[in-house]
Formats: sequence, C-alpha cells, structure tokens
Amino acid sequence: MIYDSADLIVGSTTGGNVTLKRVKNFKPSDELTREPFIPVGSTRPVGSTVKPGAQMIDLENVPDTIEEVDWNGLKASGEVFTFTIQYKAGSVRGRRVQYSVQVAEVTPSPEGDQNGEYTETIKLLVIGKGRELN
Repeated sequence: MIYDSADLIVGSTTGGNVTLKRVKNFKPSDELTREPFIPVGSTRPVGSTVKPGAQMIDLENVPDTIEEVDWNGLKASGEVFTFTIQYKAGSVRGRRVQYSVQVAEVTPSPEGDQNGEYTETIKLLVIGKGRELN
C-alpha cells in the first residue's frame, strides 16, 4: 500500500478535536539511536549501545487570520494533548498512530518568501512513544 495523504488530528482539552487543513508538511523524527560499542584497546565494535533521545514531530503550517489551533497558547500552558496521524492510500485507510505531545517550539512570526507564501514551524515533543490504533 502506497500512502498518498494523511489526516492530522489534534485533540486537546482547550481546543477540542481539530483535523488540520493548513499543515503543508509534517515530519516525525526520532533522536534515539543505536551506536557501536568499542571498548578500550579494540579497533572494532563488540556490540552496540542505545543513545537516548527525544521523538519530535515538525509541522510546517500555513498561517491564517483564524488559527486552527492556538499553538502559542498550548506552548504557554504546557498542555499534553493527542496528535493522531491517519495515513491513507486513496480512499483506503492505512496505519493510524497516536502520540501524546507538548508544543516545544513555535516560530515567533511567519516566514515568507518572494512568492508571498508564508509558513510557520511548530515542533511537537512526543511524551512516551506513539501507539498504533486499529
């Protein structure tokens, strides 16, 4: 199944459930990595070790005069809310992943280009790890 779109859904106590329409790009990432373990005196790894790191979701949002979600308010309050990604292939639903998140960063003001396209970047910090929903 080849994904061609995804629904992004925010669920917060202050703003309710909102399906995002203004997000241009999203990118989940994971800084947790596995690295080689090389003991003193050895020139090759004898195993591996896990380097801790956070999971993040970066959103590139097209701002509007009426916000879909009050990202700055969520950042200021520190509210933990749900962020759900429903992948789709045409009209067929693919995997669905839900995260508990907090807003880590919001660009101070939208960034524009010569074509008049404005975007803002929102970084979500994943609390725990995502879970697959049926």
